[in-house]
Amino acid sequence: PTAMDDAALLDRWTRSRDTEAFNEIVERFAGQVYATCRRVLNNDADAEEVAQECFFALARTSGEVRSSLGGWLHHVATNKSRDRI
Repeated sequence: PTAMDDAALLDRWTRSRDTEAFNEIVERFAGQVYATCRRVLNNDADAEEVAQECFFALARTSGEVRSSLGGWLHHVATNKSRDRI
């Protein structure tokens, strides 16, 4: 089976709260989100906390992601990191 694209995973999450889809999103993007937070915060512990907050924000979404999922997560990670500072 081919891997589902990001938009399809996001759709499965927002429409039916499919936890497998959400877990796949986290698996795909956790490294990127953490790296973004780490780069802004320059602190491992804060970066881990803020990265987790980014995925909590995604868990609460219901269609706010209009662009690429990776781009949206990067934007959220950057903003939440700046807010932490």
